[in-house]
Amino acid sequence: MTAASGRLTDHAACADLVTAGAVPATAWDTDPHARPTPLNNHAKTICHTRCPVQHDCLATAIALTLTGDPAGRIGIWGGLDPSERATLTGHGTPP
Repeated sequence: MTAASGRLTDHAACADLVTAGAVPATAWDTDPHARPTPLNNHAKTICHTRCPVQHDCLATAIALTLTGDPAGRIGIWGGLDPSERATLTGHGTPP
C-alpha cells in the first residue's frame, strides 16, 4: 500500500500485522517477472481471510492502474498480485 491508499491502512490487516512485527512488509512486495513466493502467497491468504478492507484495497489498486499511477502496478493489493490484476482488468501486463 502507498500513501495514495490513505485510510485503507487504518484498517488493513497487512498494516496491523506488519506494525506488530508478525509478518514482514516484504510479503506484499512482488517481482513482476517471477512466480509468487511462499511469503507472497501467505500475504494473499491474509488479504482474503483476515482483511476488512480487502475489496476497497483491490478497487484502489485497479483505479490506480487504470489512471496510469505506477503504484497500482506493483505489489499485492486486495489479495491479487500485478499479473492477476492485469488479467482481471484486461489492462495490459504488469511492468
